[in-house]
Amino acid sequence: MKTLRTLPAISSLALIVTLALPALAQNTAEPAVPTQSTEVEAAASSDKTTESAATPTTPEVAPPVVEEAPVTSAPLASQALDIGTGFGHDLAATLREQMTALARELSRISSADSLSELTTRIWNGLAGAELASLLASIVVTVGTSLALSALFARWRKRPIAQRGTLAKVQGTLVATLFRLVNLGVAWAVGLTVASWLSALTGQLFILQTLYLSAFALFGLSRIVLALVASPEAESGRSLSWVAPPLQRAIYQSAVVPIGITVQGMMFVAPGLREIAGLAVLRPTRVLVATLALMAALWGIQRVVKAACAHRATDLRPDPAAPATPDLSRSAAALLTRSPGLWAWPARVAALYAWLVAITMPALAGQIVLAGLGGTVVALILVAAALELWDRSGLSAMMAAQNGAFQTLPETPPATTPLLQALGAVASAGLMAFAVVALLAGWGVIDLFALVSSAAVKGAFWRVASAFLVLAGATALWFAVSNLFDRWLMAALPGRREYNRRRTLLRLFRNAFGLAVVINSVMLALSQLGLDVAPLLAGAGVVGIAVGFGAQKLVQDIITGIFIQIENAVNEGDVVEVAGLSGGVERVSIRSIRLRALDGTLHIVPFSSVTTVSNMTRDFSAHVAEFAIAAEDDVAAVHDALQEAFAQLKASDLGADLRGDVDLQGIVGMSDGFYTYRALLRTVPAAQWAVGRRFTQLARASLAARGITSPPAPRRMLLGNTATSAE
Repeated sequence: MKTLRTLPAISSLALIVTLALPALAQNTAEPAVPTQSTEVEAAASSDKTTESAATPTTPEVAPPVVEEAPVTSAPLASQALDIGTGFGHDLAATLREQMTALARELSRISSADSLSELTTRIWNGLAGAELASLLASIVVTVGTSLALSALFARWRKRPIAQRGTLAKVQGTLVATLFRLVNLGVAWAVGLTVASWLSALTGQLFILQTLYLSAFALFGLSRIVLALVASPEAESGRSLSWVAPPLQRAIYQSAVVPIGITVQGMMFVAPGLREIAGLAVLRPTRVLVATLALMAALWGIQRVVKAACAHRATDLRPDPAAPATPDLSRSAAALLTRSPGLWAWPARVAALYAWLVAITMPALAGQIVLAGLGGTVVALILVAAALELWDRSGLSAMMAAQNGAFQTLPETPPATTPLLQALGAVASAGLMAFAVVALLAGWGVIDLFALVSSAAVKGAFWRVASAFLVLAGATALWFAVSNLFDRWLMAALPGRREYNRRRTLLRLFRNAFGLAVVINSVMLALSQLGLDVAPLLAGAGVVGIAVGFGAQKLVQDIITGIFIQIENAVNEGDVVEVAGLSGGVERVSIRSIRLRALDGTLHIVPFSSVTTVSNMTRDFSAHVAEFAIAAEDDVAAVHDALQEAFAQLKASDLGADLRGDVDLQGIVGMSDGFYTYRALLRTVPAAQWAVGRRFTQLARASLAARGITSPPAPRRMLLGNTATSAE
């Protein structure tokens, strides 16, 4: 538990270092960025126009920047090559520069003179701007979008009729298409209105163009967000594995900072620059970035509360419901078990984006937007990896071990170990790609340079060829297994042919699967560049050693093969082998499992089997022998047994009889009685039930005719001698 508590701090520290790397690279490689910022500062502090302010201030401010840049950048560039203590100095210097620039910006913006000057500039600019046409464009685009959303709202909230992943993906794509149509129609209507007003008034619609661009980008951002966190997730039109309440909370929490950032940076800040001058650009950018930061922190806290509330309500097991885990429960457990694992790194990323937007605005698009894009791609890959992990049946076992479910599912996942292994490998691969996308997005690694290198290309094609070999082997395995299943289903369950085919199917499937695994692994290793000749030689030596050292095992396998070829025993038969009798539960390549009458399970290796006595092959028989007193008539006994057989034939066990009863007559004589035998043939494995019923009916019929069994002999003990008395 202590380790889990320290993970948020460790992950946050790692994220800070990761996020600082692009800034380090930009500071060491591009010394011209401070020059650009100082030009904007000089232009913003001037009382003249933008053109007259920018020209005289550039030569005054540029020399100290040029002189100071080598002093700061050269040590950073030399120390960045040292992976030891130099990295800490670089990180501290970069953070110190950013904090100094941040303090300078905030102090300059918060001064009373600057605020009054900016207010005057903005007010004068708004007074001279044509806000009526801009307001008309905003009302038309927003109204059209809301009207179309209300028109399609009932369809979007309607649940998908079909079940399954394909139907879910299809429904999500159709909903995305409708959202794109909604956005395109609203944007086209706004553009038409802006063009008409521009032609009517004769003025350029710069503000309308900025607004329409921001409107389109914000709409596309909402559409992409709805793919993984849909506000109508209850209908099933979402590609996310998160529960619908959590998806709605994530969407509502993320759309606010996205809207503030897009509309503020693409519409508000450039628009105020057009109407009030360049001096209002930095204060507006700081205000927009601060509002977006506050909205992002509020949204993260809201998602944390929603996830914890969902865990407290939906993850509580219902005693009346079956204990079968689903994907939403696994995802909710992942989100809510340790919120600090993702909440604190998200807060650190938001703070870093705010710092970059204020101190390095020229790099904001390169660092923040690319980093956020890489983060989104990484999250999508992680979601796909978790879904594969859940479908492989491994998440249910991990959830049960970690306490997400109080009881294990009654029905285990219908996946084989091969599918579980493939699912685990695919999940690990997607996780690796997610890490690469995250690092490439934040500029830690150069993905294009990495991919274009000869070593990476060679490794990629080796891994791809090995993966194709494994995929082909898997497809071959499933195809042959499907053929085995079709061959098995050709015989009806319960028949002898079905049991034989099921036994042979298991043997052939195991042997074929072993051969496929060995050959596919060898081919995959050879594709990866490994020399498999020593492995084959070693396997041959191991095979010889096993052949000499495990002769008993070889004898078991060979005997089992011949027993199956001769069709001596199948699953479901009742046999006697090695002095043990019972029902056959399973026949493997080297042993047979017998279930005795008292429930004892016997596992008999085939090397111990010399004789197989099958009591359920083709037909069965019950031998009934009755001890009759010597004075009773044989004809009366014959009639009594015929009557008992007639009653048996008319009962529910009559369908299990084969032919009439074979009354063989007297088969033995003894003192005072004789033995009368009757033979009944039955279907396989029905002789015991038929024998019990026939004995009961025969005793009743004999008693009705006064035919009794001889009394048991008695023994009288007198002293040390023993005599028998009748």
